[in-house]
Amino acid sequence: MDKKPSAKTLLPVPPAAVAAPAKNGSGAKLPGLSRKLFQKAPPEAKKKALTEVKNSGNANTRTLAMVLRSERELLSQNKEQEDEIAALRLQLQQKDREVERLKDLCLRQREEISTLKDAVLFPDTEPDRHVRDEISALTGQIQCLADELAQACSYDF
Repeated sequence: MDKKPSAKTLLPVPPAAVAAPAKNGSGAKLPGLSRKLFQKAPPEAKKKALTEVKNSGNANTRTLAMVLRSERELLSQNKEQEDEIAALRLQLQQKDREVERLKDLCLRQREEISTLKDAVLFPDTEPDRHVRDEISALTGQIQCLADELAQACSYDF
């Protein structure tokens, strides 16, 4: 009444494996091994994609895709902020140049104001030599004209 297993269900087992349990008295190892080898695989659990959130009760669990997406977003924000920093640095340099230009202008104006203030408060008491020479020349011309005028008047009378 023993049914022989059909050739389809028999797996080739090496004779050394069958004889080994009999020799060392540990025949219990083979049934455990055969159970592992021939047991039907448990129904496959639903495999989750990397992008799905795991509902294992821990709200902090994140998948690889979520981490990579967050990293990309942070890198994008970082790039935008670096661009903004570069633009602000450029503006700062332009403002610094403008400040330096205005400082130079203020220094020049301060010097001009000081010069004008000195000229008003402390006028030059001795005229310039060139101006003095012109005054002398013009005085001489006026004197000459006055003499000629006096001569012309004396002829009329």
